[in-house]
Amino acid sequence: MEISPHAELAVSTPPLHVFIVDDVPSARAGLCAVLNLTPDIEVTGQASNGIEALERISTDPPDVVIIDIEMPRMDGLETTRHLREQGAPVHVVVLSVAYDRREDALAAGADAFIHKGEPMAHLMRVLEGFRPPQPETAQTEIGSKVNSQTYHKEQKVMATLSVLKFDTPDGARQMLNTIEDLQKQQLITLQDAAIVTWPADKKKPKTEQLRSMAGVGALGGAFWGLLFGLLFFIPFVGLAIGAAMGALAGHFSDYGIDDNFINSVKDKVTPGTSALFLLTSGAVEDKVVPAMKGQKFEIIQTNLSKEQEDQLRAEFGES
Repeated sequence: MEISPHAELAVSTPPLHVFIVDDVPSARAGLCAVLNLTPDIEVTGQASNGIEALERISTDPPDVVIIDIEMPRMDGLETTRHLREQGAPVHVVVLSVAYDRREDALAAGADAFIHKGEPMAHLMRVLEGFRPPQPETAQTEIGSKVNSQTYHKEQKVMATLSVLKFDTPDGARQMLNTIEDLQKQQLITLQDAAIVTWPADKKKPKTEQLRSMAGVGALGGAFWGLLFGLLFFIPFVGLAIGAAMGALAGHFSDYGIDDNFINSVKDKVTPGTSALFLLTSGAVEDKVVPAMKGQKFEIIQTNLSKEQEDQLRAEFGES
């Protein structure tokens, strides 16, 4: 029996539950906003000190605790030691502005130490490492091998990062069915994808990386989380966060994602709409275009050179 390399996976990825502990409200709000916009990551709680954190974690343990060191009442190191003494089944990531606290954090039982000056992509990669391994099937193994061969054959094909914007919250989800069918027919190579759904009565959108399709996931949650944080970030969390987002915008321009692309998405993907974010190559246009007719949407896109595509994969790709 022949199995298509683009067959759907039966495995779904549960969200990674994260608890944030920091005594600075703007730091908690900024980190919470970015993480909640990251596909498959959900912030389930916050606290301003260790005592408050231990009380909340004891009743509803998360998968990961991200904790600052310097806090009143109980600092991050003492809190980490308490979590280890209690046998709490959580991963602990300690944050600090001081590089020399790394050994102290690891000695207290932390799984990782991150300096607050490091890029957000570093934290994202650490969080991805805490996900449980997904079971593999013969179907996914065959798909991975064929997709790998296909990728090497198409290395010189330029990728396109596109956004399909719809005027209804469910429009992107409907288009996804068409994209999945085109993928199965090998009429388009879908390297990575994410969907944004924004109900009219919500202040921020719901985002989801499409991990349910074989061969999808070249960039990973770190890329989508940072891009969505830049596009849909809540602006009231303080000047420091705003400056960081400005620096991040310049960083993305290195990969061909320029101001026009960013501003266009910001202006058009708003409450009451939805969008499909696609990294694609090798589209058979005379087949793909007719398949999309009848669905009302607007295309926002930027072409990536092979060099820019490789840069994205090198920095954000999940190993």
